[in-house]
Amino acid sequence: MPTAEQIAAEVRRRPIGAVIADICRDLGILPSHPLWPDVARAMLEYGGSPARLVSDLIDRAFSGPPPTAAPAVLPGPTLRSEAPDGTGPP
Repeated sequence: MPTAEQIAAEVRRRPIGAVIADICRDLGILPSHPLWPDVARAMLEYGGSPARLVSDLIDRAFSGPPPTAAPAVLPGPTLRSEAPDGTGPP
């Protein structure tokens, strides 16, 4: 997490809206978050892009290695009887 001084330095050289987007990235504020409408409005008003933030979040979520394929057929359970072989009624 950035310190207050680091955030202030970012605000001096970048649009405030872009810094707000970075903070949302760090805190995990997504469109499903209750604060999203207010945050998105602030980003737009001060030079940030909510659409770019969401695009970055999606890219980050799907940037990992592809999942490994599951085996085509899984081995079934081995069934064992409690009774010894060859027993039955007399």
